[in-house]
Amino acid sequence: MISKVYDGRRFQLMADSRAASIFAALRAAARVSEERFLVATPAVRDRDRVCAVLTAEGSVEPRSSLREAGAALTEGSYEIVVFDAEGDAGDLDALATTAELAPHSDHVPLVDPDPARVAELYQRGAAAVLPRPLPDSDALLRAHVRWLAASRRSRTRNQILGAAIDRHRAELEELEPALAAALRSLRDEAAAPASVGVLGDAELVTLAAATTATSAVDAVVLGVGAADT
Repeated sequence: MISKVYDGRRFQLMADSRAASIFAALRAAARVSEERFLVATPAVRDRDRVCAVLTAEGSVEPRSSLREAGAALTEGSYEIVVFDAEGDAGDLDALATTAELAPHSDHVPLVDPDPARVAELYQRGAAAVLPRPLPDSDALLRAHVRWLAASRRSRTRNQILGAAIDRHRAELEELEPALAAALRSLRDEAAAPASVGVLGDAELVTLAAATTATSAVDAVVLGVGAADT
């Protein structure tokens, strides 16, 4: 009897040790290390303003052109790369160049607000665009750029944490089945396609395979005309 009790206690200690190790790995995965950003544009004021915003999010490296940034992109890893969509790289295709040199970064071109050009950049893989001229309001620019950084951070954390959960899935299901089920549900929910609601533009609803509902959606797009107030 004593032996059985002892064995039971020893097994419990082993289980606690394994659980602590797993939770430590999950906590470490949830913490994103220092984030790095690169801003490459010859427009000094634009570069300075974007760098000033990103400095609050991590380490920022300014460059005067995409050509100058080439070596840094090859040697380093950046969360977000901001660059001129055209103009600073001569014969280079700026988006193709950044995609080749920094395939795991979010690419954010600075571009004139031409709808066709912006649509092309998104179609080719741009994570977002910064329209020129940049907003006069520093608060508006800060809100947009920091939202981009936060979105990237969230995706990175989800990927790293998801990988850690997958590595320890069998042990989690053995030691903490309820927690394993909850984490699996969260991962499935995060992997589901985003839902978009559109108001005021019936044609866009069809093109974007969206919904006219305004509840239980991830984003709402409003069609607003000049006469709307």
